Amino acid sequence: MPLPFSSALTRLDESLQSIRSQLDQLGAALEVNSEQLNNQLADAWVHGEALRDLIRAERPDAKWVDRESLGQVVQNLEAAIRRNQERRAKLLGLAAELEVGTVKHRFQARSTELNNLRLEAINELRVEAAVQEQDKELPGPSANEWLDWVCNLQDDKDASALTDLRKDFPALEHFAGEMELAYWVPGEVPPNGSADGSAGSNGSAEPNGGAAYGGASVTVVAAGDKLPPVTAARWQPTVAVAASDYMQSKA
Repeated sequence: MPLPFSSALTRLDESLQSIRSQLDQLGAALEVNSEQLNNQLADAWVHGEALRDLIRAERPDAKWVDRESLGQVVQNLEAAIRRNQERRAKLLGLAAELEVGTVKHRFQARSTELNNLRLEAINELRVEAAVQEQDKELPGPSANEWLDWVCNLQDDKDASALTDLRKDFPALEHFAGEMELAYWVPGEVPPNGSADGSAGSNGSAEPNGGAAYGGASVTVVAAGDKLPPVTAARWQPTVAVAASDYMQSKA
């Protein structure tokens, strides 16, 4: 699907092409419909203004001096947007994978503890996914392979990945550090559950509940239970409050 900047640039180029055709006729001393030419100039002006407004809305400090540098600005903007989308999708995909699965340990108290850490990791991933500028890169493979990857990391060989994970996703790193693959009972992420937080969790409820954020409010859920559905639209306006609550809970 074309991004808005490329679409706006294409419309501008198409309007300019029509003007060039009219100018070629003028250059050949042929008759030109002046009203049509004026309309085409007006269209080009509108498309240029629309593209400029789009760029300024996304990057107020963007600068360009000619058509080549304008194309570079558009290319850089769209690369940043795609990178944000990919990073956000990876965070939400892992959140959904952790939500539909559960942790089963032979001791019930340990199951409760690990499931509470799992819920904290899910909340952290969703809070991070709601950030507009995605400057954190979640290390590791795709969601369905992530736990297997992280549980096999070694301190000496994988120090860089572990350091990045600990720095940017401390709750997720804490959960992963306490986990063993033998404890994990995976679930199946619904086709529409990987990006909107609507997927449910498998496994029976534990008696001691953990706290899960639903935006800025706090809802008590039992370990392994389904988290409250949270759409991206609900997360966006409350991300600052949720992040603040989360950090206080870790203090």
